[in-house]
Amino acid sequence: MHEAQALTKELGLRASERLAKLAEAKPGACVLLSNSYASGGRWVDAMNTRDVMSRKGIKKSGGCSWMELRNRVHLFYSQDESHDQWREMQWILQLLNTKRESYL
Repeated sequence: MHEAQALTKELGLRASERLAKLAEAKPGACVLLSNSYASGGRWVDAMNTRDVMSRKGIKKSGGCSWMELRNRVHLFYSQDESHDQWREMQWILQLLNTKRESYL
């Protein structure tokens, strides 16, 4: 293993340890820890973290975003379709994603 890879791995392990301590009090840290494990290929640790969250009833609150549409700012939450202009906002987001993908 190259020195840079060893340092990166060590840093990742230390960050995971700190996240594990934070995860006891902050649901978002649990999700971040699980995602960190998954991105490092530590699938068993990721599944165990999600399992602990499930057993303890820990749930991360949904994300909140905003966009300006016709000179008016709109707030919306993930998985919430109750906004009166939800369909129009989804259409705009899809359009933006399509444009972004064309640049990649």
